[in-house]
Amino acid sequence: MTNSRFNAKLAEAAYIANITELQANRIVEEAFLPKDFFNKDKGLTFSLAACVLASFYYQKGSNYKKGFRIKVLKQFLQRTPNLSKVEDPVVFKTETKNDDFWRITVDDIMIDMGKMAIPVRERFECLQKIVTSPDVMHGEPVVIGTRIPAFFISFWAKEGLSVAQIREKFPSIQSDDLIQAAIIWTDLNPFNGRPKRLSELKPQWKVLLSTTRGLKL
Repeated sequence: MTNSRFNAKLAEAAYIANITELQANRIVEEAFLPKDFFNKDKGLTFSLAACVLASFYYQKGSNYKKGFRIKVLKQFLQRTPNLSKVEDPVVFKTETKNDDFWRITVDDIMIDMGKMAIPVRERFECLQKIVTSPDVMHGEPVVIGTRIPAFFISFWAKEGLSVAQIREKFPSIQSDDLIQAAIIWTDLNPFNGRPKRLSELKPQWKVLLSTTRGLKL
């Protein structure tokens, strides 16, 4: 995360907006949205607001023609000129369906952007369940509230373990949602070269894994 406004890398933004990475790239390349909805300082990252607007543009492609969708985005941004500057995601956590802030009428057609903002917010919050801190596991991404690296969860899921079986191995994980978040997060942020043998793991990881059952050495 390069800035509190720019929370999502390309793959994450595509997931949050429920679009493809190619579509997310096109939003930038074809300038559907102003440049201040993105950040290219340390790789391309997207603001949460950009994900909401991108979701509308692509999810409504079967309902409205391209020219109309661009017109909606343009008029919506004219009405909310500071949307790109929003830093606090709490703006997107309020009940947004049928919220006047998100509704706009263009050519006598009422568009409710809140219907886009709600699932965008939910997918964004899913990714926030995986966190990093230099004080926890040397900055490795872990499941929030634990010291369990997200990549461990993904590894066991790919080994064929069910969510219930994974929770059995890691009892400090309190909900199935955290398991799903770890799997989604690691799919979006693949880590090539992850150690495969216990001998290759960092010492503190060995301690963590020693409490699990059925570990294959």
